[in-house]
Amino acid sequence: MTRTDHTLPHVPELLNAELSLLAFQRRVLALAEDASMPLLERLRFLGIVTSNIDELYMVRMAELRRDAVDAREDAFTSAAHGYSPTALLHAVEAEIADILAAQSACARVCLDDAATLGVHLLTWDALTGVEREALRTQYLEDIQPDLMPLAITLAPGHPLPHLPHLGLFVAVEFRASARDRARLAEHELPRDMPRLLPVPNRANAVIAIEEVLRAHAHLLHPNAIVDGAYLFRVTRGGDLPLQEDDAGDLLGAVALAAERRPNNPAVRVEVERSMPAHVGALILDSLRREAIGRDMELTVDAVQVIDGLVDLRCLQSLPLPSREDRPARWTGRTTNSMWSRRRVTRSHPGRSRRVCAARCWGQSTTAADRRRPARP
Repeated sequence: MTRTDHTLPHVPELLNAELSLLAFQRRVLALAEDASMPLLERLRFLGIVTSNIDELYMVRMAELRRDAVDAREDAFTSAAHGYSPTALLHAVEAEIADILAAQSACARVCLDDAATLGVHLLTWDALTGVEREALRTQYLEDIQPDLMPLAITLAPGHPLPHLPHLGLFVAVEFRASARDRARLAEHELPRDMPRLLPVPNRANAVIAIEEVLRAHAHLLHPNAIVDGAYLFRVTRGGDLPLQEDDAGDLLGAVALAAERRPNNPAVRVEVERSMPAHVGALILDSLRREAIGRDMELTVDAVQVIDGLVDLRCLQSLPLPSREDRPARWTGRTTNSMWSRRRVTRSHPGRSRRVCAARCWGQSTTAADRRRPARP
């Protein structure tokens, strides 16, 4: 009977570093799902999960994928934690997929709770004509001047656009005419503008900047037919490959590696669910050609489809009241009153708790004796 690496018995999951980190993300996500916590705190926990998953991809995923490729000829080799490299990669990717699905569902619940408080994240279709015209003016004045279209093509010899690490991009698919083949251009969202824009003349209402850009994609390509605009995000590896031959010492090698770090190969491509498969494949091909041109290896072979918003850290900027803005509840009790009622024992760091308790009790007893009237 043959045993594959997918059916390893008695796998101790918590002994593996990556799976332990993902288990911690589950606990953080549970705090975001706790309806008893303030809504702003829940949104912050959602952002923490996003940042931690980003770091896991930057630091560990490229190495896990390389180990899985190197160990395919020996399916029964396993580390001390009980996983073979291939089984470990499948387990980590499956756990990440479950966490992202739960995170998207939690984000939808949080947005519904925000709507009950009068705070709304709107889409372009939900806006009125006056609101659309105001956002159109803001787009023409503040957003479009910062957008520079970069063509993504498979034509040989064509320079490939560099997609910065953790940048948000909109891929615009367009055609010169109805009979022409589809072309693709990417536009990076301006980093000096907030992700959520306030809707003019509507209190506590915001709209994602990609919604505004998507509605005006035809202005970026005025003489073409725009078939769609889709948001995506690229995560690049964060490792530092040291090349001491190119530097005089170790410090110089680290500095040189840090300088090359923004050009590391991509390890993840997050896309909206509405993005067609051929558009995602074209983005991956562009990243693969970029890595080959720099003598590097691209480890990502599929896009990661996201339900809802890409990069949920933006939800922390919803116009919600913070905990500091809420009025404090007065209980009518002060510290001195608690001490006088013997409900709190003061202690000193240089003395034992028993000595402090005895001294506090003696002082309270003496004070009570002073207040007690003397017997005749």
